[in-house]
Amino acid sequence: MKNIYQLCIVLALCAGCAAIRLDVQPVKHDPNSQEIVYDKNYAIGRQMTASPGQSMILWQQGSIQEDQKYIVFEDDFTLKFMYTEMPMPTRMCTITGTKGFEGHLQAVTKYKGEKYYVVARESLDCPTLDLLIGEDGTLNKSLVAFGSRGYQLKDVQLTPPDPHFTVYSKPDTHNGTTREMIFGGVNNGSITIFYREYSSDNLAKQTSSQNLSFDSKGETIEFKDIKIKVLEASNEKIVFTVLDDGGLPSCDMTSALKCQSAF
Repeated sequence: MKNIYQLCIVLALCAGCAAIRLDVQPVKHDPNSQEIVYDKNYAIGRQMTASPGQSMILWQQGSIQEDQKYIVFEDDFTLKFMYTEMPMPTRMCTITGTKGFEGHLQAVTKYKGEKYYVVARESLDCPTLDLLIGEDGTLNKSLVAFGSRGYQLKDVQLTPPDPHFTVYSKPDTHNGTTREMIFGGVNNGSITIFYREYSSDNLAKQTSSQNLSFDSKGETIEFKDIKIKVLEASNEKIVFTVLDDGGLPSCDMTSALKCQSAF
């Protein structure tokens, strides 16, 4: 009778030790979710400065794959906790993160009806464990995963108490088009500019390139649909304002969310 009583106590204490079965799946990609986006390094009417070798005009076309997600850590954080993986004894683990870390999210799971991205993090005192981060960037503070097994956390210490993570779609410039005007300096009274168009994933394969020369005493530079007002030009720098670019599309023509995340 005494042995049965002791067994019941052990089972009660270990009720929270059992692993929770998680259905961890790779993030699925739908090629039809792709959307074209644009970005440029200038704004019409804004004064800019470029040194020799720097871009005066840089315009890029890319795409956003809505179902390809990335994560960035918005805070430094330290997560300390106890967990039990039977038949191993309970252990203390420490997981840290560095502000600015960025990673590609490749796995997803559900827990209590909520969707979570699975983010692997190494630990000095435990095996590599997976953090569960929601679509809104909130960390699950009660559970970590190891493969398809979830483990309840005890004695959790999290600093800061609510670190934030941003989950977003990242623009991809592969197979897109880039147009660029590079300041070459001033030589013999002429402003030299190198213009090129190329595929963003293959700089060597330029579809168009030209060496341009303009009178350094002139007030404007015009090439194709681009019109630039020159405020100052020397062999050290050029100060200018883009007056017109022929209506090249930019991220301003897409949603505000894509503008914030573009390139």
